[in-house]
Amino acid sequence: MKIMWLTMMTQVLSLSQSEKDIKTSGGWIAATAKNLEEFDDVEKFIIISINRDIKEEKKVVDGKKTVYFVRANQVSQGRDKALEEKLSKIIAEEKPDVIDVQGTEFSFGESLVNCNVKCPVCVTLQGLAGACADVYVKGMPFKE
Repeated sequence: MKIMWLTMMTQVLSLSQSEKDIKTSGGWIAATAKNLEEFDDVEKFIIISINRDIKEEKKVVDGKKTVYFVRANQVSQGRDKALEEKLSKIIAEEKPDVIDVQGTEFSFGESLVNCNVKCPVCVTLQGLAGACADVYVKGMPFKE
């Protein structure tokens, strides 16, 4: 199986470093990638790191893992046709069995939809506990 991730995380280079180098910001991505690499069923693990601050677009191959660093013109909103072309090219080359979109608040999810991919696409939701807690405890007094 070929698994592809779309993410804003630029720390994905730490995936090639030892566990002691895993930072708290984005550490979940490194830990999950490490676990996925250990499964025999995972033939290839592809990460596309999309960010408007990426200076140099490149592809890094490390065993089962392939990381693409891709610059986006639009990150927070709006259509990015250049990104759609880049994604379409990578997807056609890599032929993933499933794509996981991480960061639905960013525009690259829309770019992926506009690529008309033929494989299943899933969405990873994280960071919702704080938003749920705000609603759940609204109006409740807190003791210091």
